[in-house]
Amino acid sequence: GRVLIITTNHREEFDPALIRAGCVDHEVEFENAAQEATQELFKRMYTNSTLVTGAALNRMGKELSKKVPDKMFSPAEIQGFLLMWKKDPRKTLNEVGAWVEGIKEIKEIGSTLLQV
Repeated sequence: GRVLIITTNHREEFDPALIRAGCVDHEVEFENAAQEATQELFKRMYTNSTLVTGAALNRMGKELSKKVPDKMFSPAEIQGFLLMWKKDPRKTLNEVGAWVEGIKEIKEIGSTLLQV
């Protein structure tokens, strides 16, 4: 009658006895956001906005998702960015390119440091 949830970023480091059949019945992998998910996150963030509605919101969501590389960022990273401009969807659209480039640079530096 209990549910146990185990999370990890490194499944390969788990002791096989912990994740054998019978111990773990169901695995779910959370992937980075596809462009469709990015668009949906944008639309949900600004659905109640008085600045943009309807067709304009859909158009802006598509435009933003094209500027965010497919499956490069987690939904949480994208949501964190959207929250920086939660009251201004137009500002979000204007700032997304700089945000993407900044995060790419940080990730590249991080992966370089890990290789050293």
